[in-house]
Amino acid sequence: MAQSRHEEAPIPNHQTVHYESS
Repeated sequence: MAQSRHEEAPIPNHQTVHYESS
């Protein structure tokens, strides 16, 4: 369960970086 939560953290973080790149 802890791994599933850890994977959800980097997902949104990646989107934030893409947003700034746009």
